[in-house]
Amino acid sequence: MRRSIWLWLLLAVLVVLLLGLLFGGYRKGAVVNAPSPTSPVPSHTVVYE
Repeated sequence: MRRSIWLWLLLAVLVVLLLGLLFGGYRKGAVVNAPSPTSPVPSHTVVYE
């Protein structure tokens, strides 16, 4: 029973990481100020914190 809890927890972490990659892209273009090809917002309007 304990194993299924860890499997669900691992699955949840993987889903969160996958969604982060899809929607956030880990801001790969932030360093060189390059626009993301999937971003609907132009790069000069994005505020980097």
